[in-house]
Amino acid sequence: MAKKIIYIPLFIIGLIISAECLIRLFISIKILPFVAGQAELLSSYQIMPMFNHPVSRYDELTGFRWIPGQHQTLKICQGKTIFYNDFKVNNSGFVSGFNYKKERNGTKKRYLVLGDSFTDGYYLKENWPSHCNRLIRNENLDLELYNYALNGNGLTAWHRIYKQWIADSMAFDGLIIAVFANDLQRDLFVWTSGKSQSCFGWKAPNSLLLDSFAHLPCISNIKPAKGLQQLLFEMNDGPKSLWESGLLLPFYAKATLHMISGSMEFKTEQRKLSEKFIWNEKFSAQQLSEKYFIEKYGSEKAEMLFSMLEDLRKNNKEVILASVPDQYGLKLSRSGKRTIPSAELQFLSRKFGTRFLDGYQWLAEQGKPEDFFLPMDGHWNQKGSDYFAEGIFGILTSSIHIHENPDSLRR
Repeated sequence: MAKKIIYIPLFIIGLIISAECLIRLFISIKILPFVAGQAELLSSYQIMPMFNHPVSRYDELTGFRWIPGQHQTLKICQGKTIFYNDFKVNNSGFVSGFNYKKERNGTKKRYLVLGDSFTDGYYLKENWPSHCNRLIRNENLDLELYNYALNGNGLTAWHRIYKQWIADSMAFDGLIIAVFANDLQRDLFVWTSGKSQSCFGWKAPNSLLLDSFAHLPCISNIKPAKGLQQLLFEMNDGPKSLWESGLLLPFYAKATLHMISGSMEFKTEQRKLSEKFIWNEKFSAQQLSEKYFIEKYGSEKAEMLFSMLEDLRKNNKEVILASVPDQYGLKLSRSGKRTIPSAELQFLSRKFGTRFLDGYQWLAEQGKPEDFFLPMDGHWNQKGSDYFAEGIFGILTSSIHIHENPDSLRR
């Protein structure tokens, strides 16, 4: 009996040594990635990537703004590089290659752009408003786009930007509102980054206090540029000696647990997003009305939306509403099913007499959904963003008034 008891810990030790050797073997032949002590990078679905220095600051109007200058960002998920990008922020705190002027630029027509991370595009070499500006320059057109999109933000921020910032002080001819699935529901995205970490989350404007960040989740995602480069080197080439890295089994065991829990959480959040904002078999476009928006998004946000669109109409500002597609909704569109966001924006377009780009239908006509999105992230890639820009460009520069599903009731 005593011998059997001794065999049990020996057996466990043998399993640990075998597992450790297998991990090192798999790393050496590049079956497993290596990131020393960074288990979350081997498995994480976290929303916030890494940056090479502090990139954001709290703003009482918009929740946050980018810090002007040149920045670098890196996102790793399940041991793969999702994006590694340099991006420029202008003096106003938005991702753009040029600074904004309040006065009109000669005879150019000016369109302002409101949107979220898809339009902000800090993870892309060129966001879609910048790509659209390049298409405009190539055609020598008297037209320009100013991008006021911010990562994570939605209707609350857009309404505040419009009412308190640009409506009376910025010379412009039109407004483009690029709406992702749940943007009309969102409060302010509050975000600040320090020397080593970011704190972020959604807050209602009336709940913003000086100590707001004390109650927000924070992650250690600020690393020097050499730190980002070191992570990439380890991912791609591994360390000089695996035997100098200490015991690897705990990190990979932790990564496995993160991968399982993170994957389940990610799928749960995607399902919730889909059921409420993207697809519901019980939804019918016939039920769309002002009351529908009040019940779904709340009276305060419905009033923000309607008052902004009505104000733009009264002031003879041209409006383009555009639905920004998600990958799941794009698959539905290719199978002939109508997504809730495109139906909602089509209703608003007809009610307020705006132009409309159904981004779901537009991208569905260009190719397969998986061609347009970053893996394990949810955002579109450069190709998807560029195609969307071409759709907006087509509406801006031609007689096309609307690009939509011709049958407003088709599912």
